[in-house]
Amino acid sequence: MALFSFIKDGTGTGNLARVGKEKHQVYTCNVAPDLPPIGTKNTYRYYSAYFENSSGSSDLNIDATGSTPTFQIEAADDYDLYITKIGLWVVDSAVIHSRFGNLVLSIGVSLYSIEDGERTDILTNAYNFGQAIQQTAMEKPFGDGATSFELSDVIGNEDAWFLPITLSDYVPCGIRLGYSTRDKIVATIQEDLTGLTEFTIRAFGYRHYEVNQ
Repeated sequence: MALFSFIKDGTGTGNLARVGKEKHQVYTCNVAPDLPPIGTKNTYRYYSAYFENSSGSSDLNIDATGSTPTFQIEAADDYDLYITKIGLWVVDSAVIHSRFGNLVLSIGVSLYSIEDGERTDILTNAYNFGQAIQQTAMEKPFGDGATSFELSDVIGNEDAWFLPITLSDYVPCGIRLGYSTRDKIVATIQEDLTGLTEFTIRAFGYRHYEVNQ
């Protein structure tokens, strides 16, 4: 049974508001009521950053055979961080749904969040693009069939595959990494990905500061 009903706007854009079953609560990320007074600092600010390892590198096309390196987005010390979308970007000589780029993997890539010490899996050992698409329940791909999520000739004759994971489709306002906590979103690999031309993961969302900052 559906957990939400939907209210559709009348402008023809197809925008929907979700209404919860309990107490008829409307789920929205509209921040207008909390906008600061004119002339003061913004309390909501855009956020975009690559997942990085402990050395500050965002390149995931590394040889991780026999190890489990992590790349992550961590909570900040002075603002709440809301991650509304994560994008996986892979460039290779070819990008095929039955492979990872053009690589044949057996373990693949995992992605999970840690919130208040609790782990929630987003991707679990996605060893090809079909697995990644299936696990994230993507419903709005660009391209069709064999070219879904594909961009042609992004670097010379090499193609790219981009998978946007819209977390705010499942969690109102996205995953919240509370300030001064150990909350984080982590990506792990355990295989040799050096055959890829590029592999990065990027987080998008917003920062929420206290009004008096």
